[in-house]
Amino acid sequence: MEQHLEEKQNRPTTYLFLIAVALGLIVLVVKLTWFATSKVPGEFSLIHQVKQGIKSETINGLGAITVRETSLIDAQDPGRITQLSVRLGQAVEQGQALAKIQNHELEQEYKLEKAQLITLKSDVAMRKSELLTEKYRLESQLAKAIAAKQNQALELEAYEILVKQGVVSQIRYKQAKIQLQQQRIEVSLLEQQQEEFSRTYQVHEAALDAKYEAKQEQIRYLESRLDALTITAQSDGIISDISIELGQQVLQGDPLFKIIEPQHFIAQVAIAQYSSEQLSTGLPATIKTPNGELAGKIEHIDTVVRQGSVNIYIAFDQTPPSWLRSKQSIEASIALSKRTNYMFIDQPNNFTTYKRWQVYKLNPGANTADKLEADFKLSNQQLILTSNAFEAGDKLLLIPQAVVTDERLTL
Repeated sequence: MEQHLEEKQNRPTTYLFLIAVALGLIVLVVKLTWFATSKVPGEFSLIHQVKQGIKSETINGLGAITVRETSLIDAQDPGRITQLSVRLGQAVEQGQALAKIQNHELEQEYKLEKAQLITLKSDVAMRKSELLTEKYRLESQLAKAIAAKQNQALELEAYEILVKQGVVSQIRYKQAKIQLQQQRIEVSLLEQQQEEFSRTYQVHEAALDAKYEAKQEQIRYLESRLDALTITAQSDGIISDISIELGQQVLQGDPLFKIIEPQHFIAQVAIAQYSSEQLSTGLPATIKTPNGELAGKIEHIDTVVRQGSVNIYIAFDQTPPSWLRSKQSIEASIALSKRTNYMFIDQPNNFTTYKRWQVYKLNPGANTADKLEADFKLSNQQLILTSNAFEAGDKLLLIPQAVVTDERLTL
């Protein structure tokens, strides 16, 4: 009887426990259901449509900027370095002074030639004056002889009339006729002499001019040598080597500077041997530097294997920028002719504000979106989806993990 009463008293307690458990389960289910269908935050409600892109497969390598051609500047004359105006690695412009050489012997020779030029100029002027005086003298003699011949001819004509009239004797007439012949001979000789002098006059004048010009040419040559003692850059470039010091004596032909011209820059990149078989000349490449990316093409492939890699040389599509330097470390990406498809969405404006993002895929025909485990990487304002779970046309939401992490969201 007592046992029956004890069992009857325990039943209400058991019912109360079961009811409490049932209520707890109901609350838990309601809570989970509520949180599993959270609303999408308004600022992240923008729907991104998956797009399909095409990209070339690439091969990457590390390397450095090298130079195809280097200009060497040497000393044109011996002397002592009295001025050094540049430092190693400095960018210089065409015509910029790099150094100055002093040559006392050359300076003295120049001064002596200048003095001789002044003396020669005076001598040439005096000799030309003498020639001109001789020319005028001969012309004057010829003019007098011609005038005398004309007078003699008139006198002969007068004598001829007078002879006919019997006023003048035949002897006098014949004497006048002989004098006219002599005068003609004298005029002819003077004309020949003047003609010969005219030819020699031109020769003498040309010889004097040539002598003076030769001296001027010698001085111009010395001036060019003196100018060459100021060493200047022959083109825009970068000083890659300095072989002299201030006060140093140099000889003719001694090397002074090496200048690298930026237009001759080229990228040398090491590529793994097993990847090099996919490369060929002309393939486009992107050269990455700390200051930006530069476009180029493979110009040459060195087939010699060194430590498991081969060297390729990439020429720039455009003149390299002024900030590029020789031996500067770079990374190169070579685009192969083989192409592959990829899926992507456009990068949100606030993408860099958050470190971690979560992808939700919209369910077709429903107002919900389910969370997906998907990785992506940023490239040229595109978020490339690395998972195979997406197709072109899929609609996605991109929400920071710090904002919501629910498995399902409602729109």
